[in-house]
Amino acid sequence: MDLNRDDKPEVKIKKGSQEMVLADLEARCAELGIRVIYDDLRSEGGVCRVKNRLMVIINRRASVATKIRIINEALKRAEENIASPMAEEMKPPAIQPQEQKGTPSA
Repeated sequence: MDLNRDDKPEVKIKKGSQEMVLADLEARCAELGIRVIYDDLRSEGGVCRVKNRLMVIINRRASVATKIRIINEALKRAEENIASPMAEEMKPPAIQPQEQKGTPSA
């Protein structure tokens, strides 16, 4: 086992198996509505939220192990959002436009 930068044990997976794991993780992201984007980046990539939707942007040249780690991070964040019972209750109520009385409607 190696230690990644978070000092957590990283399990070694055979190269062919890594691609299968990556494909499974990408499919899981698709099921949860998490968009995975591969692009040319100066860093390895990461997870971000755009309009209350999780996105994963990964350097296309990153190793398969790095891609797996980044996607796992996104899935953990998604699970934390789902598991939080207060998450839905804490959302601010939607503001509905109100018609003004006394003005003719078009």
